[in-house]
Amino acid sequence: MLQSYLGIDVHKRRCVFTEIDSLGKVIQRGNFDNNYEELSDFVSKLRGNEHRVSIDI
Repeated sequence: MLQSYLGIDVHKRRCVFTEIDSLGKVIQRGNFDNNYEELSDFVSKLRGNEHRVSIDI
């Protein structure tokens, strides 16, 4: 399994994210509202067991 990297840009009302694999290929891009339900839904859809994460606040 390839390593996955997740970048999250946190804004006042929404987060924007990009997930890439270890070769730099984009796996998915999107956004979600800053509330528990949307964050929980986002996390539940992540593939694999381990991600390297970078958060820009």
